[in-house]
Amino acid sequence: SSSSSSSSSSLDSNNQLPMQFNEMHESRGRRHTLTVGARALAKHAVRSSDKWWGDPRGPEAAKNAEALSVLLRIFEGAEWSNTHLLPGGLAVFEVRHGDGYGARWGADGMTFRGFLEPQMEGGHEKGWLH
Repeated sequence: SSSSSSSSSSLDSNNQLPMQFNEMHESRGRRHTLTVGARALAKHAVRSSDKWWGDPRGPEAAKNAEALSVLLRIFEGAEWSNTHLLPGGLAVFEVRHGDGYGARWGADGMTFRGFLEPQMEGGHEKGWLH
């Protein structure tokens, strides 16, 4: 099942999507001071040769602020949003910036799943480096 919208009117900083994005990342039962969104951004920042994701370095508070800034840039430049099923039947909601970069949540909007690279031929094989 899939639905799309070219309207970004509901994608602004007042919506509910950033809530879980801003929760503290946990690993091995330990709560960190790095947000879920900042942890995701750290994985993507090295993939883009044009530094679209920014350069999340410095104290964790700065990394958290950078991640939220990137998310808001995606919302502000959103050209489409889409709810669809991933292989295995997992329903997700995606928002894509005009440059192709995006963010993904569980379809209920409560669980941030990560940032998205622009779609590209052979992306998985190339490790999404571009």
